[in-house]
Amino acid sequence: GRADRIRDAMLDVMSSRFADFARYLSLNEAVYKQVLLTDSRDVIFQADPFPATKLEVFCENELIGHSHFARRWLQLTYGVRAFRHLADKPFICSGTTIGPVAEVLAYARKQAEQCARVMACAGADQAVHNVIIHRGWVDAELRRFGDGAVITLNGISFERLRVVDGRVLDELGEPYPVVH
Repeated sequence: GRADRIRDAMLDVMSSRFADFARYLSLNEAVYKQVLLTDSRDVIFQADPFPATKLEVFCENELIGHSHFARRWLQLTYGVRAFRHLADKPFICSGTTIGPVAEVLAYARKQAEQCARVMACAGADQAVHNVIIHRGWVDAELRRFGDGAVITLNGISFERLRVVDGRVLDELGEPYPVVH
């Protein structure tokens, strides 16, 4: 209703995108089998990332407690107690989420609901993403760094990557479908 539209308009772009995803998918759920929610400015596609048989989320190469970004975002959004509770968990990037449409829709709704509830700083979407996944508020398969269809390169030195002919390869020599 009107109150939901006003609330959604007050969110920053990074947080409000989940309400947009949820609205779009709820109107078009029958059109799609699987969905990839992704950032656009820093993502490269090297292969088809599908199929995904369940909701999959992708870790960065550090723990929440070791990331100054995660620390700031979690403390500003949920408080010091939430940060401490999750500090030993892998930091999950909200920039790529893939799965069957019904599961992605449920995730987007939960993410939008929480972003609207906390109405916090820029980066709140990352904090919310980590809280809802690590607390099990949605059923998701946590993909460790370098495992799965997406590799998230935040903070990774180029020397650590296996790049052949301009493509980032996994340990089997296959290109990661999505490089973020």
